[in-house]
Amino acid sequence: MVVIAGGSSITCTHKCCFDAELQTKVGRVKLDNLEVVVLPADEDEFILGNATMQSLGIDVHSMLEKMARPVS
Repeated sequence: MVVIAGGSSITCTHKCCFDAELQTKVGRVKLDNLEVVVLPADEDEFILGNATMQSLGIDVHSMLEKMARPVS
């Protein structure tokens, strides 16, 4: 069972591990032994989860807080 955005849950029946390289503005980032779950969808992309982003030093929640503007 995986909790997705919005708090909904999806049952995943497959997962795999792989190595990836991401091309960024400052160069390549190598990600070794990523464990991913396979979600039922007709998509040709993958999404990095919060734990992976944090391991890269990226705090998504903090970034969103900085971008948020008070609603008046």
